[in-house]
Amino acid sequence: MGLEALSLVMGEPAHVTLVNFAPCVDAAMAYVDSRVGGVERSTVAVDLLAGLQLNLGAWADHLRAHPPPCEEEATAHAETLASLWSTLLEALTKLAVESRADVRDHALLALQRVLLAAEGMTLDAASLVRPSPQPSP
Repeated sequence: MGLEALSLVMGEPAHVTLVNFAPCVDAAMAYVDSRVGGVERSTVAVDLLAGLQLNLGAWADHLRAHPPPCEEEATAHAETLASLWSTLLEALTKLAVESRADVRDHALLALQRVLLAAEGMTLDAASLVRPSPQPSP
């Protein structure tokens, strides 16, 4: 029942906002990580994650069509978009090492689709890379 509710929210791009984007990613990741419900439930959650790219693309298109009036606001919007993009890529990348082969393969294909769909987005590559935390000695 919970995955169905999440599907209702994430399945419609208008329901995902800048405010609930990261919680949607976290919720979908929880379903992928859960072994309850089997591979099918996990792959549905992966598809929900991949679908978030539609929101990112729409927000990027809107910013290109309606640029903010001042430089600071434009920079803030670009940084927010890059942060959300990074959050999505990080989630899909984590799934690339999933122990369940069917889920891992599905996640890799989803990651590929997301990256190809984002080809037209203008994002600074440096803003998409988060440094890995260094292990403590």
